Amino acid sequence: MVAFDVFVRPALLKMSGVNDPVLSTVTGVLEGDVSHKKGRREFIRAVTLWSEDSYRATPTGDQGSARMSSMLGANSYIVVPEDCGGMSSGETVSILLWECW
Repeated sequence: MVAFDVFVRPALLKMSGVNDPVLSTVTGVLEGDVSHKKGRREFIRAVTLWSEDSYRATPTGDQGSARMSSMLGANSYIVVPEDCGGMSSGETVSILLWECW
């Protein structure tokens, strides 16, 4: 589902004539720890809200590929870079916001 949203949907939208089909990227603050094994980029399903002066992204729980429950209530992805060994609450992160086209 994540791969479709990040890679396939933008390609389909571009072929359909949408000028800028990619998800909007913003910077925000991580609310909760994220463990990660170095070597590949990961997209963590999250709930992102604007709070006072910044976006705040909270992971939605177990991120296993078969876990559909982590999509419930999610409205964004936290991008975990390939060279990152994990992130701690309070760190600045890159966030892909879901939008309706």
